[in-house]
Amino acid sequence: SSDLDELLYKIQMYTFALKDFVLYLDVNPTDNNILDEYQKVKNKLNELKNEYESKYGPLCSNNVESVDRWAWINNPWPWDKGGN
Repeated sequence: SSDLDELLYKIQMYTFALKDFVLYLDVNPTDNNILDEYQKVKNKLNELKNEYESKYGPLCSNNVESVDRWAWINNPWPWDKGGN
């Protein structure tokens, strides 16, 4: 669905931005302006991941909350277009 695709795209976009901030902060660890932006992007990424997982299931196997059945094997996986 287009909502799924848009959500995955946003997650990818914020993940990339977060990694870019990390690289910058590795060299400039006292830049508080960028550190603030890093926190904003990190919070937004967590919101997007939570939204995805509440609608479509876990993004990564380490996010599986199942106790009675291993739900990670449920289709479709995040990288599938609608499953098998």
